[in-house]
Amino acid sequence: MFHEKQPTLVVIEDDFFIASDIEDIATKGGWNVVEICHSLEHGLATAEHLQVDAFTLDYELGEETAESIAKQLNQRDIPFIYVTGQLEAISALPDFIQHRGVSKPLQPHILVDHLNNLKP
Repeated sequence: MFHEKQPTLVVIEDDFFIASDIEDIATKGGWNVVEICHSLEHGLATAEHLQVDAFTLDYELGEETAESIAKQLNQRDIPFIYVTGQLEAISALPDFIQHRGVSKPLQPHILVDHLNNLKP
């Protein structure tokens, strides 16, 4: 029997419960979550070195933003979407049209639809 390779995903989210929700939703949607990063530093290191199909980014990571991670992903041509409660803030970013955003609280079908648009 032929099994299609699951696309790989990294979740960058500082809230452990929301990160778990994203992982659960993505997994049920056919994605293989290979890493969860809870800080800007961990996210930057992962974005610099790990080759995956896509990322989800929380815009606010504690008192910092994920803009430097987004820049790194853009340089590496790795697609991502923002998953954030700050949709208004990210809509002004220059890369928003390309990367879009999903608002918190999460609606699973919307997140899965956005992720599926990123599949290779």
